[in-house]
Amino acid sequence: MSGGDAIARRALIQGAVGAAAAPVLLGNAPAPARRKPAPKGFLWGAAISAHQSEGNNTNSDAWLAENIEPTLFKERSGDACDSYHRYDQDFALAQQLGLNCYRLGIEWARIEPSEGHFSNAELDHYARVLTACRARGLAPVVTLSHFTVPLWFAKRGGFEVADAPQLFARYCAKVAERLGGLMHLVTTFNEANIGLLVSLFPQSEAGAKLQRAA
Repeated sequence: MSGGDAIARRALIQGAVGAAAAPVLLGNAPAPARRKPAPKGFLWGAAISAHQSEGNNTNSDAWLAENIEPTLFKERSGDACDSYHRYDQDFALAQQLGLNCYRLGIEWARIEPSEGHFSNAELDHYARVLTACRARGLAPVVTLSHFTVPLWFAKRGGFEVADAPQLFARYCAKVAERLGGLMHLVTTFNEANIGLLVSLFPQSEAGAKLQRAA
């Protein structure tokens, strides 16, 4: 998702919130429909990718891929929708929509911008983000890797290098140690089942490649 698309999405959500409130403000609120309550503990929320929404993730592999020439990307992420600074506005919109959870990503490239060097400032930033999420009545669901990785990690071969799992686990341990108490749920990889999902759609180019490789 490009930065322009992300900004447009935020504007669309804001418009939806306003439209939903309009009948109430005008005194023409429709009669509430009879609805079956969700099971206890059911989570209904919104989800974002950190790189696509925060903006200026300059230490990641995706940032380099966006900015080299030629590039496969139609538009650079740039500032995106600046969720890095405007996260509480996003949480407020989710709260107004009646959601009870919010899935967000933590960027490894921010936490460990160079190999073996961890940023306490960025860990503190994400602590503020998770605290603000909870303050809005939203359960934080954290993704530790949403397709992007630190540039240093990508340069050494990414997840295809033998010690990659240990390096990823080290990062996860740092995050868990500092932020674990603020999370409601955590997932290591976004869409870890993407290979299976793509294979279910053989008409797609990616699905056809997987079938040929099988």
